[in-house]
Amino acid sequence: MRNSFLALITVACLASCTTLEPAYERPPAPIPSRFPDGAAYKDGGNTNSTPASQIGWRDFLVDPRLQRLVEIALRNNRDLRVAALKRAPGAGAVPHPALGLVSVSCGVRGRIGRARAGKDA
Repeated sequence: MRNSFLALITVACLASCTTLEPAYERPPAPIPSRFPDGAAYKDGGNTNSTPASQIGWRDFLVDPRLQRLVEIALRNNRDLRVAALKRAPGAGAVPHPALGLVSVSCGVRGRIGRARAGKDA
């Protein structure tokens, strides 16, 4: 009786380890299978235009309301103020339109020494 009960418990435990869930099939990705190859992609874009790194933000954002919003954000930016205040005042101060006065500094430190080695040291 005891052996049949242990066999029943063992079968029940092993049967509970299985799942009735169907096998998962990953749906196809909602992206194209290859890169686009139209005319705009072949010549590398308009090479006669000015690079974005050389365009000022006022020229890029032409809406006056948006320009005003950016001016307010730059004026009230605490990170810019803290960065400007952490610089040493008067050490190569450079005027910046958004920050006011920005201080830039550069320095080099070094040490040369001589020591004696041996019994008499």
